Amino acid sequence: MLGTGMTESSGVFTFPSIGRWYIGFNSVHYKNGDVRYIGVSIQTSINTGSAYTSSGLAYTHITGNGTGSTYSSNYCSAIFDVESISTHRVMFGVSGNPSDFYTGSSWTNATFLRIGDT
Repeated sequence: MLGTGMTESSGVFTFPSIGRWYIGFNSVHYKNGDVRYIGVSIQTSINTGSAYTSSGLAYTHITGNGTGSTYSSNYCSAIFDVESISTHRVMFGVSGNPSDFYTGSSWTNATFLRIGDT
């Protein structure tokens, strides 16, 4: 890692410096049965978290095989122009229908890369 890293508090991440940032979010899910959809999202805010915008979104599904858990994964990405480290935030979401699937916490990760100046 070069420079100062991201800071996280209660699932909300803050940036160490202004600039254009590439954000990637990967999540692995499993269930013994069917899940019609599983969505992952990158939620960005430019007003200290008062409101969030869905900047990256991806969907998948799980079709059960009848003999055990079936796995699926999602990946989404976004470019976020961080103009102020005091007001710009990012958080991640996972949702689905039905909601009784499992997300492997050790298989869920985010990537942050500063790719240029604002």
